[in-house]
Amino acid sequence: MQRVEPRIRTRDNRPKPRSRWKRITLIALVVFWTLIAAGFVAGSAFLWWRLDQANALVPGLQGRLESEITRPSEIVSSDGTVLLRLAAEYRDPVEYADIPKHVVDATIAAEDKRYFEHDGVDTVAMMRVLWGAALTGHASQGGSTITMQLAKRVFSDSQRTVDRKIQDISLALMMERNLSKEQILEVYLNQVFYGEGAYGISAAADVYFGKKLKDLTIAEAATLSRLVRRPSQENPFRDPDVALKNRNVVLGIMRDEGLITKAEFDKAVAEPLKLRKERIQPVNVNKTSPFFTDFVLEYIREKYPNVDLLAGGYRVETTLNLKLQKIVDEEVERTLRVNRGNRVTTAAFFLMDNEGRIAALRGGGNYERNQYNVATSGRRQPGSSFKPFVYSAAFEYGALSPGGTVSNEPYYIRLGNGQRKKIDGGGSGGRLSVASAVAASNNTCAMWAIKGVGPGNAVRLAHSAFGFTSELPRVESLALGTGEVSMLEMARGYTVFQSGGDRYEPYAIVRIIAANGAVVVRNAPKKSNRVVSASTAQGMDMILRTVVTGGTARAASGVVNARGKTGTTNSHKDAWFCGYTDRWVGIGWVANDVPNPNGNPPFVAGTMAGVFGGQVTAPMWARIMTRVQKEIPEERRTLQAYRGAPPDPDDDTQTDDEQSAEDEARENERPDREPPTGPGEATPQNPPGDPATTPPNGFPPVNNPPEDPRPPTDPKQTNPPSTTGGSTGGGSTTGGGGNDLISVEICVDSGARAGASCPERRRIKVPRNQAPRERCPLHG
Repeated sequence: MQRVEPRIRTRDNRPKPRSRWKRITLIALVVFWTLIAAGFVAGSAFLWWRLDQANALVPGLQGRLESEITRPSEIVSSDGTVLLRLAAEYRDPVEYADIPKHVVDATIAAEDKRYFEHDGVDTVAMMRVLWGAALTGHASQGGSTITMQLAKRVFSDSQRTVDRKIQDISLALMMERNLSKEQILEVYLNQVFYGEGAYGISAAADVYFGKKLKDLTIAEAATLSRLVRRPSQENPFRDPDVALKNRNVVLGIMRDEGLITKAEFDKAVAEPLKLRKERIQPVNVNKTSPFFTDFVLEYIREKYPNVDLLAGGYRVETTLNLKLQKIVDEEVERTLRVNRGNRVTTAAFFLMDNEGRIAALRGGGNYERNQYNVATSGRRQPGSSFKPFVYSAAFEYGALSPGGTVSNEPYYIRLGNGQRKKIDGGGSGGRLSVASAVAASNNTCAMWAIKGVGPGNAVRLAHSAFGFTSELPRVESLALGTGEVSMLEMARGYTVFQSGGDRYEPYAIVRIIAANGAVVVRNAPKKSNRVVSASTAQGMDMILRTVVTGGTARAASGVVNARGKTGTTNSHKDAWFCGYTDRWVGIGWVANDVPNPNGNPPFVAGTMAGVFGGQVTAPMWARIMTRVQKEIPEERRTLQAYRGAPPDPDDDTQTDDEQSAEDEARENERPDREPPTGPGEATPQNPPGDPATTPPNGFPPVNNPPEDPRPPTDPKQTNPPSTTGGSTGGGSTTGGGGNDLISVEICVDSGARAGASCPERRRIKVPRNQAPRERCPLHG
């Protein structure tokens, strides 16, 4: 058997070990390709998921576009008719066929020059973005196509991340698959923001150049196309130099891409930047009832600063009645037309109901010529239409009473040169009933009235009781209406007489509703109770009725239950009629405004040709109120009967005792009812039983008892049937004592015993010792 020698290994013939690095490399390659494969699978799955999501979103593109549009804020009338729309977005959508070719070319050159070549994603641009993302960790460079920009605007957010880019890519691919290039461009050019509130290329053409889209030049189109990148910072209004530089960049691309010729390029580059002279606001300027709408806008700015109507979405519900506004507008324009020969160039009217709702408002003549709102912002002298407030102060402070008399002796004022001047209008001597003095608009009697009560007391009551906010002069001439007030203030003041002593605040806004449906402002009638005594308010109510039936406002006598006062200022610069019915308060004014472009307000008061409030303004008021009453019939109200008369069983108002107690308590608590100390101020009312007491400072005796024994009647109530056997000489007795009731027929206008010529008469029961004794002084 052959012996086998053992094999001995040496260093030279041992097998070489594999390199450790080769093994590591092999492992690394396996892991790498495994990760690549896994990443590819995961990425494909993610991209497929994104594409599937995008495909589901694209059919809802139109709905998403509509939801992106902010709903304009609206101001509406009482019946819901839109008076004005306001929004921060100005849009003017156009179809692709109406977009000029050079506008499309400029947009493509500025934003996506390979737009018609790619399928929604520009691969070259995207490679640049991905390389930048790999280096920095986030996509900081551009590369978005027009389709991707639209996808971002409609479906995505503004965050710059890789995930957002992938989402934009997916949406762009699906949009290109479902929509044509032209459809995508049409949507893009109608949706993109160009700055200054303009959304869409057509709106931008109007905002920046004041042109229709079809009229844009190549240079203007290039200017607008670049705005979408930085619309707020680089628009031509904000930075014209940068806008010109950007325009020329776009023009260069258009030339290089063959979209315009060299000649067109040279012409466009040389074209100066001609912007719109007046920057427009993104609002609908076609206002309905512009004076009223302007008043609402200004009121919201002052009272509700947190309500930003330009942010969109608000609904402002107002009190305006468009039917009544139409009546007011027609009659104001008729008045201006008929009286043009008398130099009546402007007129205004303020109409509200008996709870303060402003139903119609005309603030001047031609709104296009002069937007100044005299009704709410103007301060004009009211003339004699202010006298009721002065007489009411005299009633409240006891210097006069509604059923009493006032001096008609000549009244003199001292001029600056030391001379004296006699007041015109009255002054023939003797005394007149207060009703007759007001009805005839007697200036002398009004001066004696304010002399007795004192200008300071008259001003205090005008502010505290009647709601005047304007500064009023504490001078005796205030009785003739020399203080400047607004029509709104006069309306507020006259509600005191209409309501029997309460004051109502005028208001125009009922509710303001925010975009989310929340009611952020809610208004209702605001009443200030018993600002003057019932006897004062009702007494003046009766007196103002005599102004209409037998005084300076007889032109308004045909209006049901009309009461009011005329007013005309010096040199016939203003002519007023302030009046009311049971349901409505109407303040009318006419004047001659001479344009003064550099002034504020932009006109000065000229003189009219002998125009008086009773000749022009009262007829205008009457025509308006007659038509208003036909549209909305009067609602009769019940006033307190004569003080001392038995209560009507069908009358649900307070009894005399209840009213007297309330008035007395209110008077005792009045902060301004303190003994006056200045010259010319009234003293507390005459002591009972001393009607002839003469007030200080030479004020003539008023011969009035401390309380008016003949409180005003309700001219609306019908004559009650007499319960006595008969009447002789205007009255019949039910007993023989001083407190026994007798039946007396009185004139509704004057409150005195009725005569044969009195147009309205009423039979009442009063205690014998309180029965009126004099015959009616108004009707012969």
